Amino acid sequence: MSEHADILAAAGLRTLTAERHDAALIRMIAQIEARLNLLRITATPASRKRRGPDRRPDRPGRGPRRRRGRHSTLGYALVTAVKSP
Repeated sequence: MSEHADILAAAGLRTLTAERHDAALIRMIAQIEARLNLLRITATPASRKRRGPDRRPDRPGRGPRRRRGRHSTLGYALVTAVKSP
């Protein structure tokens, strides 16, 4: 996150706070996956017919997405800055 502070400083801004919230991103991914799984499980034959066949050869597992969040490949942060006097 120091890179973000450097970019802001170069633009004449002073960083007040910089907080990582990677766990929130991982929770959000899990919630989205749970909702999609519920939709898949509760789909009626009529809705499946309207949607058509699933043409994806295989669905990627949820593991890779969560691992990206845990290993900081993906992340979520809150950064606040003010204009320096």
